[in-house]
Amino acid sequence: MMRRRHSPLLVVALAGLAGCGPGNGLTLGRVHGTISLEGEPVRFGYVTLLPDSTAGTNGPPATSSIRQDGSFVISTEQSDDGAIVGTHKVAVIALDPNPLPGEDRPKAEDDPDKFLAAKGQSRRVPAKKVTGPTYTARDGKTYRVLVPERLMNPETSGITAKVERGSNTIKIAIKKDGTAEVTY
Repeated sequence: MMRRRHSPLLVVALAGLAGCGPGNGLTLGRVHGTISLEGEPVRFGYVTLLPDSTAGTNGPPATSSIRQDGSFVISTEQSDDGAIVGTHKVAVIALDPNPLPGEDRPKAEDDPDKFLAAKGQSRRVPAKKVTGPTYTARDGKTYRVLVPERLMNPETSGITAKVERGSNTIKIAIKKDGTAEVTY
């Protein structure tokens, strides 16, 4: 009886097709799109896609910052690599692109000399009362949130999106009442 031998090159090629990335075993679909709020592009913020395990989608979350034109490109492990194929719960953090006043002043822990110099030159200006939720970014600046807080959490947003193999375009239109319409 003759045994059939597989070409090592064929085995390597087939193994490379099994996953999307370099040996990570994830099946990803590329995802780009836009986010609007009351018909206008969201100019600053973040979007997160969380695989919905109740719908059979498991894996790491994917995220993107939102560009000034309202566009985003989702990344899971590498820049622009996409999201796990399947159903996702979506979170949108839409922010006013201008940080709240006073956030650009030197902080004592950053540079004590600059802090003291700025403090000596500053006039007391009454702070504007900020109504609604705020978000502090990694750079320490605080921004006003433009959407209802429930949209900032994928478990409470009520927004879902499907990601398929290949390239996906997702448009998220957030309405004044905080509901969102997702189109592909």
